[in-house]
Amino acid sequence: MKDSTKHLLSHSLRKLLQTKPLSKVTIQDITSASGVNRMTFYYHFHDIYELVEWSFRNEIFDVSEDQVLNPANWEAAILKVFDTIIQNKSFILNIYRSISREQVEEHLIRGMEESIKAAMCPLLDKAGIKAEDQEFYLNFYLYGYAGTILVWIDQNMKEDPAIIVKRFSEMMKLVLTMLDSMP
Repeated sequence: MKDSTKHLLSHSLRKLLQTKPLSKVTIQDITSASGVNRMTFYYHFHDIYELVEWSFRNEIFDVSEDQVLNPANWEAAILKVFDTIIQNKSFILNIYRSISREQVEEHLIRGMEESIKAAMCPLLDKAGIKAEDQEFYLNFYLYGYAGTILVWIDQNMKEDPAIIVKRFSEMMKLVLTMLDSMP
């Protein structure tokens, strides 16, 4: 029941953001649209920004476990992030324009971190990258993906995500090939 109420509040917020900026949305707006009382909102969230964060983490970046845990499906997991952003375009653009780019980047990074680690660690292990060096590689890819997605959002999501993911894949294969050829 607790998560269903959170989903209901998140859905109401996303619907409200189709017609007004985040700065104009009130808790009263969200609770009225959800059909719950104000205390119910505060039982689940401290403020609207916590609801925004929860929405990012649990609805925008809710990648299925098999995609996260299977390195062979990392491309599908990243494509799902793009698809979800497109499906929630008004929400994402509104949040992107209402809060700082750094906050959106933080949400993206938190949302993709487990998928990137699950996909990259076995590849880095296979390439013989030492555990102490893997964090650098993971951060490089994680921030690279997040930055690319932010540029894509900033450009109003015009480029085909499949092309972007294909470029990610080609770049990863190139780097891994280079690592394989190192003495």
